[in-house]
Amino acid sequence: YVDDSLFSVRRIRSKATYAGWGKYKIAMDLKKKGLDEDTINAAFSELEEMDQPSTDEIDWQENATNLMLKKYGAWPADLPLEPDSSLDWEDKQTLMKSINKEKQKRLNFLIRRGFSYEQAQTALEKSISL
Repeated sequence: YVDDSLFSVRRIRSKATYAGWGKYKIAMDLKKKGLDEDTINAAFSELEEMDQPSTDEIDWQENATNLMLKKYGAWPADLPLEPDSSLDWEDKQTLMKSINKEKQKRLNFLIRRGFSYEQAQTALEKSISL
């Protein structure tokens, strides 16, 4: 027999720590394992309550930022955030396309890993500021 609540807490901690998954992907994984939504929500809340005084607390934002930096590194130095005003219209459009493509690539990576859009956006901003 398997204790669903204990299994889900351990699975959450394992996937967040070692696989680099976000809350949404972990929740979907637990649903695929046959756990009901109440058990999953209870496991997330139990984990947050359990970790408050501990140093093992899962910081989802920090996980997202570290994962993005590990995969892509800081924002490319050769890709400015804003096109130079001295460029002509076509060059500006090309540069804006490449900027938006790079941003979308990074955001979509984290969203596919189960992080929220807000967490992905904040991680992107942190990678740009480095």
